[in-house]
Amino acid sequence: MPARRKDQPAGHEQLGQLLHVVAKSWRHELDRRLKPLGLTRTKWLALILMTRSGGGITQRSLAEKMEIGQPAMVALLDRLEKDELIRRNPMPGDRRASSLELTPAGKKLISKIEVVAHQLREEILAGFSVRELQTAGDVLARMKAKLEAFP
Repeated sequence: MPARRKDQPAGHEQLGQLLHVVAKSWRHELDRRLKPLGLTRTKWLALILMTRSGGGITQRSLAEKMEIGQPAMVALLDRLEKDELIRRNPMPGDRRASSLELTPAGKKLISKIEVVAHQLREEILAGFSVRELQTAGDVLARMKAKLEAFP
């Protein structure tokens, strides 16, 4: 194992693992709280990503964002469409592509997801100062930018 540089705090080697565990635990708790709404992680994640896209996201783009293959994406979209949460719209000029949009029922469900997610976020972040949260956000944003700059 490489020696720790003097300018690095003890324990920084576990930072990646800690980030993973926190993110995993956060998702797990959100899964638990959204289960009464009939949502699995893949369903709520797809709906959230569709909402954040601003509308008109393609099936291919959603699959890439979710890091799942096309067969799994088709099955997921079939379930969401069956539940009347989304609608697939043909893309002009490309018969193979579909633009995805939330139905009114999907939008209503997103509102419920956001309430649950907001409550969880408030509970997790309670007790941290504004300065601590700003610092954490700044550090994570810089890490993300560095990672995105890799080829």
